[in-house]
Amino acid sequence: MQLAYREIANVVNHTIHLNLPDYINSEMVEVIILPYPAPEASKPKVDYQKYFGMSNLGTDLIDKYLEDARNDWDRTILD
Repeated sequence: MQLAYREIANVVNHTIHLNLPDYINSEMVEVIILPYPAPEASKPKVDYQKYFGMSNLGTDLIDKYLEDARNDWDRTILD
């Protein structure tokens, strides 16, 4: 079982302090530091609205493709 703990912490003089919860009972842990909030990574770089309505595939073809893709995952479960 893999456990995870996430906390947003304030940085003071390039130092952070974390108090781990009781369920993390280990001598060593892995720490990954990410800037918060993530700089501009969450905003899309492509204006998708610009392409809205440009396709002439039609909904029938798209619906057929989606149905086939879903059916590919149907499996018989044997007990």
